[in-house]
Amino acid sequence: MVDPGSPGRSTGPGTAPFVSVVLMASRHRDFVDEAIASIRAQSLPREEFELIAVCDFDDAGFEERLARSGGRSVHVPPGDIGPAIRAGLEAARGTVLTFLDDDDRMRPDRLASVAAAFRSDPDLGYLRNGYVIIDREGGSVPDPRFRSEERRNGVRVGAVTSTSDGWSHDRLRWPPLGLDFNSSSIAVRRAALDEFCRGRDLTGFILLDSLMFVAVLAGAGSIRFDPAPWTEYRIHGQNRSWNPQARTDPVAGRADFSRRSAESYARLARWAAESGSERSRVEAEGLLTAQQCFRALRDPTVRRSEFRRLRRAIRSQPTSYLLRSERLLPLALRVYSISPRWGRWLYTRRARAESL
Repeated sequence: MVDPGSPGRSTGPGTAPFVSVVLMASRHRDFVDEAIASIRAQSLPREEFELIAVCDFDDAGFEERLARSGGRSVHVPPGDIGPAIRAGLEAARGTVLTFLDDDDRMRPDRLASVAAAFRSDPDLGYLRNGYVIIDREGGSVPDPRFRSEERRNGVRVGAVTSTSDGWSHDRLRWPPLGLDFNSSSIAVRRAALDEFCRGRDLTGFILLDSLMFVAVLAGAGSIRFDPAPWTEYRIHGQNRSWNPQARTDPVAGRADFSRRSAESYARLARWAAESGSERSRVEAEGLLTAQQCFRALRDPTVRRSEFRRLRRAIRSQPTSYLLRSERLLPLALRVYSISPRWGRWLYTRRARAESL
């Protein structure tokens, strides 16, 4: 473990950097050196950001490479992302906090752009940038169908910002932008995330990207989307699901994720309600409903009556931006309500087409 005051760090023990980068180093150790190299190559002056690697493994070689890059490590038990989120949050000293998954990369100007955005707008609480998709070897993937509508919408709409007062209007006019997706493309004011997570048990919680979005909604910060592709999001055989079936059966992989994430979505909705923020509660409950719908679509044992109930649940939440962003859900539930077998055949076709 690197001592915070060691020569490997560019920021002294009494100097707080503006940006804290938390590298979630866990399952994808084949790619983690690429992630570190992308952080080392940032154009933001080194004294303005810190690198913290939250690790669930011991590797002397990795520790040495991390130290040479000016980083320090924090260790957590393996197999649970919740304590890793907590450890990264507690170790971070910067005004702005951004996470990077160990299989993703930052483009060289990402941290400089993030720092400039937060410095220019004292009310900015949340920034989600665009991304490009890369494959296992790091090459760009031409015209991927994965979340293609959201990426096209981002380019078409351009950079947009919503204040806390304007969210009730903006959420009804913005197209689906995937605001709560891809933690490697999200930066937040650390204080907002710290306030939302204070006193909460994150054990077993697995939804880092959604957590950051809902946490800032619970505060008074503004939300910004910038389509600039400052992040490279890697799709490979292991990042869809921990279920080995995901490589050959994308529906099985998605079903496995639905089962594992159900409790986290429910906890996030409960925490948002407890925060007292209406915009946070509405979006967290909408997100929970959307994921309940996806779980039903992926479960061959669900009956027509449940699909009908879920259709009513969607209609009862017309103002949730995250729920409205899932534009195909009402149609899918209608098809499943008529014929679950026909609906599952169509869903399987779509899932296979989107898989890389």
